[in-house]
Amino acid sequence: CWEPRIWKENEQKFLQQVAEHLAIAIYQVRLYNQVQQHNQTLEERVIERTQELHDALIAAQTASLAKSEFLSAMSHELRTPLTCVIGMSATLLRWSFGELSQKQRDYLAMIQSSGEHLLELINDILDLSQAESGKTVLNITQFSLSQIAHQTLQAFKEKARLNQITLKLDLQIPPEQDFFNADSRRVKQILYNLLSNAIKFTSEGGQVILRVMLDCNFAIIAVKDTGIGIAEKHLPLLFQKFQQLDTSYQRKYEGTGLGLALTKQLVELHGGWIGVQSKVGVGSTFT
Repeated sequence: CWEPRIWKENEQKFLQQVAEHLAIAIYQVRLYNQVQQHNQTLEERVIERTQELHDALIAAQTASLAKSEFLSAMSHELRTPLTCVIGMSATLLRWSFGELSQKQRDYLAMIQSSGEHLLELINDILDLSQAESGKTVLNITQFSLSQIAHQTLQAFKEKARLNQITLKLDLQIPPEQDFFNADSRRVKQILYNLLSNAIKFTSEGGQVILRVMLDCNFAIIAVKDTGIGIAEKHLPLLFQKFQQLDTSYQRKYEGTGLGLALTKQLVELHGGWIGVQSKVGVGSTFT
């Protein structure tokens, strides 16, 4: 090294190749470090986001539980005085006609009718809150599907007659298979809600058909009507709580929109499903 080095051409090429490899290695190390840093940052963000989502889920579950407990408590508190109002108005209506004027009797009848309607809504809210909170217990027994279908249809005959609606029952159950294991009270509630919904939205001169059939271990319940129908854009709202398919400005039908939501919960509790079969009917299937 005491004098200038004269590099040969092959040595220069060799050093150039070494330098290129070193540059690539250094660049790869830098990229690797950047990837490691990004991975660490990403992991930290994933952990933070996961914790945030977990906290949000806990908060939502707590709020839902508090809401269900509040609705349950309020429903119980409201039902007691409301039952008293209905009972007292019914007692007054049973008095002799001479002791009350016609206007007084009309007012009492309105009080009783409004009280019964309000009690029905409160019961729906209570049932729905219990189902959502997992407190609903099914009492599974063996019963006759055709008998429950006849009983439920009979309960709507007077209402259908007043609205000039034809009620029909289409039973497709062989007598030897007319026994089904489920919660008979809840099945009757399912039928009641489906028929009530169909009659409500069917105009005078229309028709409502209740079809009950068996398919292996499944009971298939279909309610068809000649009512106002369901627009395709409204189908996703059909089984949601507090939803009616017309707007609040055009609402012509009373109710809170809980009937089908509660029906869906009860069907799913039995391990079945519920859905729209056509634009003029709603059906449910459960084991």
